[in-house]
Amino acid sequence: MVISKLSTSIIPNIRHVTMPLSKERLLLPSILKWVVEPLRDLNIYNIHLLVGLFGNPNRVEYLPNVERGVDTSGILVLDYCNFKAAAIGAKDCSAEIRSTIQGDKGAITIFGVTNTLPEIGLTLNGQEEIVTNLNNPNHRMYDKFVAFEKMIATMDFESVVKQLKHSRQVMEVLDQASKVL
Repeated sequence: MVISKLSTSIIPNIRHVTMPLSKERLLLPSILKWVVEPLRDLNIYNIHLLVGLFGNPNRVEYLPNVERGVDTSGILVLDYCNFKAAAIGAKDCSAEIRSTIQGDKGAITIFGVTNTLPEIGLTLNGQEEIVTNLNNPNHRMYDKFVAFEKMIATMDFESVVKQLKHSRQVMEVLDQASKVL
């Protein structure tokens, strides 16, 4: 992944990460809260990216806004000791989505949602921002399906195990965060 190479090599001393994701939606009765909670629905994309970039955090805390017994928005804080990441998921409002990874040598900006990374900007201290879009023009899931098909066709169990490990790590973070709900 391009962004993982950028975040660790060009900006080695990361200080702060923010990943907001909001989408106004109809709030359903609390009996269906597991369907609509932004932690499990929207913030799962932020968790996938953060765990993919930085691995398991040392500590996880979720601070939800709750209306009528339903988590409508919240801030997920992942503590990586030398930096903190804040992932914001909101269904009770909407705003421009822009995530940043800030370090002492510059910043990476994700313009748009973290599940597709529509455009990525790199700004090194004292330099102009460079913006790139490396997405396939096909459906947003196209590259994933091609990768799955290749793993199956070549019996690439090493990649399968790697992806399953990542999914387990993501679910561990989600389980820790969900304890407050």
